[in-house]
This record gives sequence, C-alpha cells and structure tokens, in this order.
Amino acid sequence: MSCCVVQTSYTSGQTLASSHEAELFRSNYTIETQIGRGRFAKVALVKHCESGEVSAAKIIRRWRCGKDTLANIMQEIDIMKTGHYNSHIVKMKHYYIGEKEVVLLLENCSHGDLYHYVHYSEEPLPENIVIEVLWQLLKALSFIHSQSIVHLDIKPENILLRRPLPHCDIALCDFGLAKYLRTNEVIRDLVGTPDYAAPEVLNYDPIHLTTDIWSVGVVVYYLLTSESPFWDESKEHTYLNVCQLKISYPDYLFHNISVEAIAFIKRLIQRNPKDRPSAIDCLDDPWFSSTNFTDALNTDKCNQNELITVSNEFTMSNNQNFVE
Repeated sequence: MSCCVVQTSYTSGQTLASSHEAELFRSNYTIETQIGRGRFAKVALVKHCESGEVSAAKIIRRWRCGKDTLANIMQEIDIMKTGHYNSHIVKMKHYYIGEKEVVLLLENCSHGDLYHYVHYSEEPLPENIVIEVLWQLLKALSFIHSQSIVHLDIKPENILLRRPLPHCDIALCDFGLAKYLRTNEVIRDLVGTPDYAAPEVLNYDPIHLTTDIWSVGVVVYYLLTSESPFWDESKEHTYLNVCQLKISYPDYLFHNISVEAIAFIKRLIQRNPKDRPSAIDCLDDPWFSSTNFTDALNTDKCNQNELITVSNEFTMSNNQNFVE
C-alpha cells in the first residue's frame, strides 16, 4: 500500500513541516481506500501503522491548483482550526504541507454523507430526521458565521454522518471554498455546486453570510423530497432556474410535508440575500416548535430500525464502491 505524509498535531502559529518531520511521518500512515475525488484533491481512508486508527485524509495536489494555492490552503487550515470548537464541524487532527501536496488528516465519519444516503435509500428522509439534521447544520453555520466565515459549498455531499440514522450526529466538511467576509470588503466568487449555489454567486454579485442560507433551503428541499429543485441536465438551464427562481412545490412531492416545512424553505430561498434570515434567526423558526414536528417524533419511532438498516447497508456499499 502507498503511504501519505502528515504533520503532528498543530499548535498555534505552526504552519510548515520541516524535512525531518516529513521523513518522520512519511511511514506513519498507509492509504487504504479512496472515498472521493475532486478537481484538485482526493479523499482517502488512511490507517496509522502502529495504532491501526483510521482517519480520512484530504490530499490536495498543489501542482494542479493556481498560483495562490498555498495561501488558499492555509486559509482552509485556519478555518478548520476555528471550526474545531464546534461539535458539528468535521475535526482536523493533523496537517502536513509538502512541496507537491498538502494532506489534511480528518476524523473518519464512517457512515457516509447525506446525498448518498438519500440516493441509496431511494426515498426522502422522514421530516423529524430532516429537522434534527437541519438544527445541527444551523448550529455549525451560526458558529462559522459568527467568525465572519462563509462556507460557499453547502450541499448534502458535504454533510457527513458520524452515526447511522436516525441517531443524528452530523459534521459539516469541505472548507476548500470558504471565505472570510471582512467588514467593508466585497467578495465575488463563482464557486460551489450550481444547483445549490445562490443567485448572487452565479451572477457574480457580492456574496453574503446568507449566501449559505439559500443553500440550506435547497438542502432541506432535497432531503424532504429526494429531488433537487433547480437541477437540470443542462448546466445552463440549472443556472437559469436558480437565477429566475424557478421552483415549485408539487403535491406529489409535498403531500406529506408540513406547511411549516414548506414555509421554512420559502423563507430561505429568496433572491435578495438581505431578505433571507441569518442562521441564528433560522433556529427560531416555527417549524422547530411545530405540532407536526412533535407528532413526527412519536409516530416515526416505528421507522427507526428500518433507517438503521438502510444506513448500515449504505455504509458497506459506500466502502466497497471506492476500493482502489
């Protein structure tokens, strides 16, 4: 098996690994399984050679990125250090910066992500599970927003499961596109996944903390229906759907969804960023105290064993699909 390199646990102000450290840690981890790949990075499960502890390693190929690569990666590392203080942000254990690649050693959330869970189960999540996921996601966002950090890539693939559903314990991951929004600074950036990106992103207008809130609304729509409201096979049509706010709530998808849930989605998916609530405001939404949600907590208990079974089957399938 091939080896990857990581740095020891970081301390305040620590940035680069020395050549001695690189040699010391080169043999500490072996790559077991690739579980994801992007344009500039791949994610693999790695095992510590002595302890056998399994972690997730995000391996960023510096040579495939732009000239500002190191600055961007250091910003991602800095943001992940900040996120260490919130329980619903994926934890970074160590990091190593080399000449050709950077490795972020992360906690292993062994039950996959929400997109593949819904896709694999071929049905949406029960409303009470969605609202628990949402509560934890908003807690994570309210924390990073309080630090003037906008994520810019909120989507089900970036919401990881630490435990099998319905035992909800999520971790928000992938801060590679995240930005600091400093006072009086205007940032425009065409980033993210088109069918989850807000109109201001696709129109190259200034982004806001509430740019993430639009994406949360789209995530909730997907989790409740297993369909993305703006997606089209044509990327251009997806852009148009988002920018023209072409969204519908058909009965065949929403007949079992509470009016509070639909109202919540509509509250978040608004064209003007200033009309969207903050993450903190979202936590006070009537949906979180609705009678329908209270009833769902009781009536959906009979489905919990089935959810656990689906989650366990998904986890095994997910691991098998990515074996190198």
